[in-house]
Amino acid sequence: RSGTGRSMSVADRSVIHIADGSSVPGWTGGASIRCLARGETTGGAFTLLELTSPPGTGSPPHVHHHDDEALFILEGTYTIDEWDTGEVLTASTGDYVFLPRGTRHAFRNAGLTTARLLALTTPAGLDGFFEEVAAAPEHAREIAEKYGLEFPSQPRNLES
Repeated sequence: RSGTGRSMSVADRSVIHIADGSSVPGWTGGASIRCLARGETTGGAFTLLELTSPPGTGSPPHVHHHDDEALFILEGTYTIDEWDTGEVLTASTGDYVFLPRGTRHAFRNAGLTTARLLALTTPAGLDGFFEEVAAAPEHAREIAEKYGLEFPSQPRNLES
């Protein structure tokens, strides 16, 4: 395992197993989060998160400046709002959504029951954001800057 953030060589590679309930929880503004794969265990390649969202909860509009994000819906229904164009996708169990870096977006559980998704970000790093914000949620915007995240407050741009 590599805990230094450097790339892993073939000799460094080992199987990683995260038992159910053993990962570090974090903050997501209403949803619960489990970090399944951290940058230190993937050689900096990716972060894998599981989000469990009660009805109506989700993320505020945000932009990843350093990483791409892929969502896989495990159960339930989410709306994914591509904030600048106004396009709203509805993704349900088994659906996949790719959000390239630089895309201002938000998502929320649109159903009446708890929903779950996997979020994969590449390269790794988002795990650190959630852990730091869990410890100091009042500093979320400052911590976000450190991880290349932005929570824009400007209104939606719907002009074409």
